[in-house]
Amino acid sequence: MGLESLNESLPDMSADLVYRNGTIEFRPTFEELKNKYYTEISQFITIPLKFVGVGPTEIFKLMPEQNSKHLGTVYAKAEELFSRVNQQRFEYMSWTALGNLDVQSYIEANFTSVQDWDDNF
Repeated sequence: MGLESLNESLPDMSADLVYRNGTIEFRPTFEELKNKYYTEISQFITIPLKFVGVGPTEIFKLMPEQNSKHLGTVYAKAEELFSRVNQQRFEYMSWTALGNLDVQSYIEANFTSVQDWDDNF
C-alpha cells in the first residue's frame, strides 16, 4: 500500500444529506468531512515518525520527506473525491422543489377547476 493509493485504504466516512434552509446540506458539514479526511491522511503520513528502529537509525524519520513527491497525487485524489461527493447534493436537488415553493399561493393561483385538482392529485 503506497501513498498514491491511500484514498482506497483510509477508513470509510459517512455523512447524511439533509434538507435544511431550502437547500441540501451534509451532516456533518462538508468542511468537517474534509477536515477529518485530511487528518486521516496526516496521521497515515506520520506513522513512520513513531517507529523505533534497532540501533541509532534515522531512516524512519526520513520516510515522509523522501516520499513527499507523492503527496501531490494524494491531495489531488482527495480533491477529486470531494468534488464527486459535493456533486451528490445536486443530484437530489430536484427532489426538494416543493420545499422551496409556497404551495398555498401556488394552488390559489393555478387551481381554478376541479379538473386541476384531479390532474395534480
